[in-house]
Formats: sequence, structure tokens, C-alpha cells
Amino acid sequence: MLHATLSPAPRKARKPASRRLTFIPITRGVGRLIIAAGKVLAGYWLHEIGSDIGGRGFVLEKFAGETYHVHVTGPAAAMCDCRGHEAHGHCKHADAVLTLIRLGHLPPQRPMSPAGFAALQAA
Repeated sequence: MLHATLSPAPRKARKPASRRLTFIPITRGVGRLIIAAGKVLAGYWLHEIGSDIGGRGFVLEKFAGETYHVHVTGPAAAMCDCRGHEAHGHCKHADAVLTLIRLGHLPPQRPMSPAGFAALQAA
């Protein structure tokens, strides 16, 4: 009788999907953001909400309904409440906001009120 333990075949390293951003500024820290990861497109409303704990806060509201919150604490440091960030320590939402800040597309602003943002979305 033979007893053997089989090791799983080694996995090939996945090539990360290329990401492209399209940002359409609307007004005062509000815009539409499209993140293309490989062949998958995701569209969001992006708006700055401020932060009571320092840094800058942003909401990314997916056109399909999901909402993500990104807190930027430094030039290359951000946290997001999505599953990807919780599992891997980074995500496309935080990376997109950091990239937009670095490129000067999201200069520091006084955040728009929630009522003002809701009116803008309804328009």
C-alpha cells in the first residue's frame, strides 16, 4: 500500500490588469470617474466629503449603486472600505484617488454639502 501526499501544481503568477482612468470634473471636488481594469469598466460619481480625523475623505458611488469611502492620509497613503483593500491592502478606488490628486485633478477644496451633491446627481 502506498501513501503519498500530492502537492498542488505551482500557480502561474497573474499579470496585473492594466488600469486606465477617465475623470470628468463637474464642480468643486465632484466628478465622474471611470476605471478600466483590463476589459472591465466601472463608473463612479466621485466627491470629496472632508475628514474629521485629518487628511481628505472621498466617496466613490458606483453608477450601479455600491458606495466606497476612501481616506487619504498622505501623498501615497490611502485606505478604502472595499473588500479588495481589506484583503490586499490596496485597491483600484484608493489608487485612482491618489493618482488624481498626484496629477492635480483633485486639488484641496471645501467639500460640497450632501444636499448639494444630491441635487447635482438628480440633474
